[in-house]
Amino acid sequence: MHDHRARLGLGTVQFGLDYGISNAGGKTPQNEVRAILDECGKQGVTLLDTARGYGQSEEVLGKAGVSGLSVVTKILPIKKATIEQEDRQAIKDGFETSLHLLGQTKIYGALVHWVDDIFVGGGAGIMEDLLMFKKSGKVSKIGLSVYEESQIQRALTLYEFDLIQIPANIFDQRLIKSGIFKELKKRGVEIHVRSAFLQGIVFMKPQDLPAHLAGLKKSLDDFISICADLKISPTSGALAFLMAQSEIDRVICGVNTANQLTELCEMAANLPVLPKDCFDKIAVSAAHLINPSEWGKKE
Repeated sequence: MHDHRARLGLGTVQFGLDYGISNAGGKTPQNEVRAILDECGKQGVTLLDTARGYGQSEEVLGKAGVSGLSVVTKILPIKKATIEQEDRQAIKDGFETSLHLLGQTKIYGALVHWVDDIFVGGGAGIMEDLLMFKKSGKVSKIGLSVYEESQIQRALTLYEFDLIQIPANIFDQRLIKSGIFKELKKRGVEIHVRSAFLQGIVFMKPQDLPAHLAGLKKSLDDFISICADLKISPTSGALAFLMAQSEIDRVICGVNTANQLTELCEMAANLPVLPKDCFDKIAVSAAHLINPSEWGKKE
């Protein structure tokens, strides 16, 4: 058994938006957010992940108080064919708003939320502005939130950055198997993983999957069977799989209650050592099944 609590990060999108396919409770109430952050302190969870685009998440966090915690936020996505000066100003203003709402003069990380913004005309200016935030002492690390390996490879040829957030889980093993983690580590990039439980799919019964995710049924069935054979819970298996990847610095997980965080931390403190490659056959490559932004679209 290994204690991986220090490698957990708290995702906070559900503090500002109704989020997660298996989340029936909606946005987390303010008093519960305070209780969750208190539990972070008790459990040694030190990193929070938020974004300007996560509804009222930053405001809720600021009201609850984030002193003593490392906060990573994501700048406003632009999603235009050319980045203009007014877009850069909106990003700068948005970052200052983030600091204000969080009640902080400096945060741990600032990420580009929509990575394609830095690949279009004028996009290099966004990275220049992030670097200025860093040089001014308002942020310790700058980086990117990405979806695909091609985005990582392109960014590595164009820019220097300190931090990257990627999707990975027992179903989405693309970036884990590709070898890109080693390249990022050679460059000294800190790796944060999101979608650790694929928005709660890991917790669901195969028969409860929505129609557009029916293609995940066999993999989910197989996963549950393997966990049963190993005498571990699906949650523990999914988390242990990610923690077994030594290049991953933080695994970002969302919770809706302090009790859920306590349970998650107790699990992270006692994770099993998995047999090598035990979840290889669980991997899914179809984007419409493993990328939530593609859910519901035609194959």
